[in-house]
Amino acid sequence: MKTKTTFFDKVLDRIKRITPLEVLTFVLLLIFIFPFYIVFINTAKPNILITSQPLLFPDGFNTMIENIGTIFSDTRMRYFSSLFNSVVITTFSL
Repeated sequence: MKTKTTFFDKVLDRIKRITPLEVLTFVLLLIFIFPFYIVFINTAKPNILITSQPLLFPDGFNTMIENIGTIFSDTRMRYFSSLFNSVVITTFSL
């Protein structure tokens, strides 16, 4: 008599068949995603918390819109010219 395989059995079977290459790939994924995570959570913090607690999750995301507005409106940052320079350098380096 054939036993019925459940979803849980299939998941356990798949976990048992994970290769070292898959583990390495997942670890590399986490390493490459981590800087984007840091940038994202730090856009929602005031400046003092970015420097004192850079890895902690923000209390709320209310400050994020204000901080993003400051990036585009502050003349000292020159965001668009910096972005243009990055695009030019990247294009010519390829």
